[in-house]
Amino acid sequence: MMTIVKVKHFAAEQIISPTQNTTIQEYSCKYIPIMEQLKHFGNNFIILQLNSNNMKPIVQLVDEWTTFEEVSNEQSVEAFCRYYLQKQRPKPKHPGKKGERIMNGVSLLKTAGRILSAYSLYFRSAVNHIGMPPAESFYYLNTLVHMGEVKKSDLINQMFAETTTGMEIINRLIREKKITERTSPDDKRAKLIKITPKGTTALDEYYKISAKVIEMTFKDLSDDVLVDCYEMLKYCEQRNSTLAIELKNKPFMEMYEHAMADKA
Repeated sequence: MMTIVKVKHFAAEQIISPTQNTTIQEYSCKYIPIMEQLKHFGNNFIILQLNSNNMKPIVQLVDEWTTFEEVSNEQSVEAFCRYYLQKQRPKPKHPGKKGERIMNGVSLLKTAGRILSAYSLYFRSAVNHIGMPPAESFYYLNTLVHMGEVKKSDLINQMFAETTTGMEIINRLIREKKITERTSPDDKRAKLIKITPKGTTALDEYYKISAKVIEMTFKDLSDDVLVDCYEMLKYCEQRNSTLAIELKNKPFMEMYEHAMADKA
């Protein structure tokens, strides 16, 4: 059994008293990554002779971890790496300045929008290649299969679609027997819809071709980058997905005031 003694400060040669008497003792210190020699003198103390040339990066890393522990509730290696990489990114020239913040947002939306536009172009071509119905059918079927049986209006809201447009797509899928509908037992005025076996079969074909489109779109990005991007934008997506549905039919200024309120 080894006793680990952690110290925060060190000298080139330092005597450290152990916390326990053991036959063999290892003295590990987050500020002392490299021990050139470890001399054991009885059970009372050791002398560490250190190589200080290689310690600076480790000391810096440990300091960063200490700061990370103070600001993060998720204290894992993966979370620390994301935190550290974020800190290394170029900082805004005028932090908190409204104009610069808006332009940063514009750049992000432009980038995400162009990626999505490219994906949509590839996907439309892929759907046409395999002779499947328009890409909108895939988006509605894919969302519905995850939602289960729902009201038409719930699916339309989830798609951020206008009621007329959403109803046209849903009714087309019903005619194609990819969606079935029935009267809600709780509200006779409402219709419940769910995907059919034929719709599931069509969705499987969409998934196959969509996988190729995703490969094309993110060809030069590693899985780590994709995961990092997702993790960093996940909260923004969840917040706006909820707000967009809630505020869909409100006047814009009411949308703005609600979205900018602290509670939002």
